[in-house]
Amino acid sequence: MLINIPHRQFSSMMSTQLWMLVLVYLLCTDLTYAQTITGTDTQAPPTSTAENDSAATPPKEEVTQPAIISFFGLQSQRFAHDVQRQITDYILPVSVGEHVLNTLQYQAITPRVKAHILFITAGFGNSAQMQMYLELSSVFVDAGYDTMIATLPVGEELPATLADASEYWAEALNGIINAIDNASPYSVVYASGPIAATLLALYDKQRLPLPNALVIQDVFFAQNDENQKLPGLIERFPNALLDFSQSRANRWSNATLKTRQQTIRTQNLRQKTQRQLYGMPITEKQRHLIYKEMTGWFNRIGWL
Repeated sequence: MLINIPHRQFSSMMSTQLWMLVLVYLLCTDLTYAQTITGTDTQAPPTSTAENDSAATPPKEEVTQPAIISFFGLQSQRFAHDVQRQITDYILPVSVGEHVLNTLQYQAITPRVKAHILFITAGFGNSAQMQMYLELSSVFVDAGYDTMIATLPVGEELPATLADASEYWAEALNGIINAIDNASPYSVVYASGPIAATLLALYDKQRLPLPNALVIQDVFFAQNDENQKLPGLIERFPNALLDFSQSRANRWSNATLKTRQQTIRTQNLRQKTQRQLYGMPITEKQRHLIYKEMTGWFNRIGWL
């Protein structure tokens, strides 16, 4: 099951208040902290009088005080109910085997859908990346793209080796990918850092269905010997690939940047390219830069 969110509701979700609620939900997924406080009504029963002694007095019902849910010390029944109501409107946990993934799905506001973009992020606290994907989704939805944001299992650690990556998240990701509506003419997957590297490893081992295009940003593995295998994984990826590198990427991503650039130049394929991103992440300027780079690339490979 997936949630389809009209654009009107999606736009309101961009507010600071609702974004904070999303963070609370994601944190509470793995760190359930709630307490229930109940009590009874202490009001004295009515005094009997001569006029009503002969009438049957209905039994006094015990009144239970409303439960108060405590989220990290913030005891507020109204706040808790608001979180529960609003978050369930936008985030739906999807069970795939032993994994639980939270997915957000948004529909394009235009009659013609240009492509479907799946953003994949970790579900254990990378709020900056989630915010970036939410803002990118807003831009693409306005332009006629269906989008989905999927969070990988909460509480898990990133894979340390390519061998681990061949098994890690495969079942969960297959469940999400298979749940995507195939009505869109093209499928795009967008991921960053070690998640992008993990996807390349899974595609190389044919553990996941291939998208029409893969967008990776600041890709890396945190072990040098395996990190050096990334250019080979990029070379063997059979479909369109866009490699973004941030001007201030971490040292693991920078360590393979020149080799990745050379690999893409050597292949000399129109569908593969490497682009540099400038400016600070999660700014309006950069998200529109990413949008322009991606749509320009879609145009060059004949999608638009």
